[in-house]
Amino acid sequence: MDRIDRDEVVRILETAIDVVALPDTDVSWSGHDEPAQVITELRDLIRRISPPGPDSATTRQISLLFAPTGAVQEISISSGWGEGFLLLAERMDRALGEIEWG
Repeated sequence: MDRIDRDEVVRILETAIDVVALPDTDVSWSGHDEPAQVITELRDLIRRISPPGPDSATTRQISLLFAPTGAVQEISISSGWGEGFLLLAERMDRALGEIEWG
């Protein structure tokens, strides 16, 4: 897991928290009931990515959140920041490096 840029992953997760916390965020297609649930999940991931982590389950969860049709993308589309999401997702892909899914 040394290939992960932890600092960049944290910055991206913090940016996602800031955007999800904006008024009128629509989480209806994300599998969450309210933005606070998403924020709690993202904060937990920040905690889990810190040393000595992350474990493979954490990196998979982050990757899936930012994947096409993942929760963060669904929120971005329904909340009007889909274009911005694409930039975040690209940054996250680079920061996570190559993930072993096996």
